[in-house]
Amino acid sequence: MILKVVSIHLAIMEEHGIMETMRMKRNDPERVAIYARVSTDEQAGNGVSQEQQPDLVQIKLDAEFGPTGYTIVLNEQDAGFSGSFGPTIADLGKPPSKGRKYRNGLRSILKAIESKSIDVLAVYDLSRLYRRAEALMQLFDFTARNGVRIVSVMEDVKLDTAAGELAANVLAVIAQFSRKQSNERIKSNLGQIKNEGRWLGTAPFGWTRTPPYKGAPKTIYPVPEQLAVVRRIKDLYLQGIREQAIADRLNAEGIKHILKKTDGIGGFQEKAWDWQSISNILKCCANAGSVRLPDGTYKEGVHFKDRAYEPEDFERIVETMAAKRSGLRSVPKDRDNNLLSALVRCGTCGQTLLYSKGGVGEKRAYVCRGFRGRGDYHVYVSADTLERAVFHEMELLSSDPKILQLGEVHIKSELAKVAESADRIRDLERESLKLERQKEKALDMSRNDFLTNEDLKDMLARIRKDQGPIAEELSKLRQSRDSHRTYESKLRIATKALKEFSLVWEHLGASEKRELLRLSIERAVVNPHETHNVLALKLGPFDEHCHDLPRTTAAHGKAHVTGIKALTLREMAALKWVLDGVKPGEAASRMGIGAGTYSALVKRATLRIGAADPKRAAKKAAEWIKSVEHLLPIGPWRAKRRSSPNDLTVFERIVTERYRNGETLEKIAEEMGLTVQEIEDTLRSAKEKETDLGG
Repeated sequence: MILKVVSIHLAIMEEHGIMETMRMKRNDPERVAIYARVSTDEQAGNGVSQEQQPDLVQIKLDAEFGPTGYTIVLNEQDAGFSGSFGPTIADLGKPPSKGRKYRNGLRSILKAIESKSIDVLAVYDLSRLYRRAEALMQLFDFTARNGVRIVSVMEDVKLDTAAGELAANVLAVIAQFSRKQSNERIKSNLGQIKNEGRWLGTAPFGWTRTPPYKGAPKTIYPVPEQLAVVRRIKDLYLQGIREQAIADRLNAEGIKHILKKTDGIGGFQEKAWDWQSISNILKCCANAGSVRLPDGTYKEGVHFKDRAYEPEDFERIVETMAAKRSGLRSVPKDRDNNLLSALVRCGTCGQTLLYSKGGVGEKRAYVCRGFRGRGDYHVYVSADTLERAVFHEMELLSSDPKILQLGEVHIKSELAKVAESADRIRDLERESLKLERQKEKALDMSRNDFLTNEDLKDMLARIRKDQGPIAEELSKLRQSRDSHRTYESKLRIATKALKEFSLVWEHLGASEKRELLRLSIERAVVNPHETHNVLALKLGPFDEHCHDLPRTTAAHGKAHVTGIKALTLREMAALKWVLDGVKPGEAASRMGIGAGTYSALVKRATLRIGAADPKRAAKKAAEWIKSVEHLLPIGPWRAKRRSSPNDLTVFERIVTERYRNGETLEKIAEEMGLTVQEIEDTLRSAKEKETDLGG
């Protein structure tokens, strides 16, 4: 009965052609995809080339399936790609990458496996597929799921057995190890080349890799006409001219920037200069005859004799770039009317002077930012007067060669101090090394039982006692040496800037002028006196000179007003909370301001009154606060329109309010601690501002 049922099923399958299809499937040749890859020309020369791999794979296929037992449906190759890069199985759902590190040949193979259009994937060795263990394991799982067998010429691995799977995993790890070992060798070789002083990579502007004669060492060689441009860029930058301005000058003169890549015709590509190309040239250590080592330090290169300028110039360029990044922030650099902002300091509080364009009837001025109240400044100096004094001093130095020679003397003095410190540092380092060797010797003797623990402790204690003073002196000397080096570099930059002042000043833009001033001015302080201000100016390495400046005040006559009369409403409100004993955090919350703002108001009011602490200041101002309490911004403060010279001051408001309430001039003067004449002057000033006041 069973045989009869089987016979019926076989007859049905024969009738529909299913049996014939099964026979064809079993007897059809294997569909094979061949994949080949080499990473570099050196590997192709020393190992198996790209063209040889498919031939060797076919010999393996002939032995495996017979000459007629397989059909090659895909033959993909990826030349010049490392086995550490994709695509992976996860990349199949993504669009193909256009980058250099993407193997499109392997992608086609993976797509064929996914669509089950191949039965065998044949390679010369498994490392041709991937040199990453994780990626190779994923490929093994992927081929197993899709019924594809991997055939390798160099490895006879059968993934359908436990031993074969273990061998495949070991081979994948070995391939990954080989790749990492190769990377380490490459890095080591590159580091060795740099240590030898040879330049790596593309030759920068001003240099070429074409050797001048046969057998010349592999490094870069100068292009004289381009190095002349490099020197000019360096000189302009150290004069304080910014990168974009240098690029504009070169473009206006028709000088082109030549790139080190062909334009498709056989020559070099030319383009206009921009700030980035100028910056790249300034940051290139090759122009100073140096190469950069892996640890970030610089070493004299093989091309040092052909350098464009000295290594000291390169150090000044690096320091100038660092100073530009860290200095003069938040100060407008494109305005020609506030060149000295943040470059001159107040002699009273040490704060920098900021530019003030002035209000109605006022002129340009530089103002101390120690106080930000209504005209209450330590220093208020005319901008024209201050700038004229600074520029005059710079022009004198620029036109006097003897003074510039004095700058060189100062520079040599700093260099001598650096050399002196270096000699002493070298001696101390030798002593420190001797003590370290003594320590190591003592530890070795202890390990070999030549010293007892007690003797070892005593010896180590003596060594540490000797090391302490040496380490302390070494630290101080190194700091001193570094400071002398930094100061010497600043002196060089300032001397160079002052020397070129009269030649380049008229041709500079606003930001370039500011940079030249920053390089030239070492110290500028304005000290206020009763009748005048005194500018103490030190330019570069030269002696400090003092210039008398006329003392001016703001147009509304409040430049140097201090005391209780100078308090603003907000400052009085802050003192009221101090008088009431409210904690600072709660007081700031009631006023709707930050704790820092409240603290600044209290501190400023205390300084105006001249009291020792906020509580004493609040007691002194108690009567004033009581008189104007209804005007104080006790609640959340709201910004109002900008004050005008025609607005009544707080003092004028208090006096007019009390006068309106019928109090006599004598009573107001007595309670406020002033003279009757001061009260009359205040009422007269208020009457001029508000015509509706009574007489």
